[in-house]
Amino acid sequence: MKIVTKDDGRILTPPKELEPLLKSSFNAFSKLLGHIRFFYVVDEIWDGKSSLVFKAGGEQVSAITLENGANGERPI
Repeated sequence: MKIVTKDDGRILTPPKELEPLLKSSFNAFSKLLGHIRFFYVVDEIWDGKSSLVFKAGGEQVSAITLENGANGERPI
């Protein structure tokens, strides 16, 4: 995967370790994350399992949580 960066050095591509978890949804997640990183200056806090939280000024702006899939599997 090509790593895309913004002029100020922010990386606009998602963490590669999420690809096996998201499988066919990784492309959509990649686009969503790219838009968030391009338009907003936020801190990203990944718990390493199932939650990605975006914070600005100490306040939570948004969060993405991976939940059980249709097949009942739980990420990590």
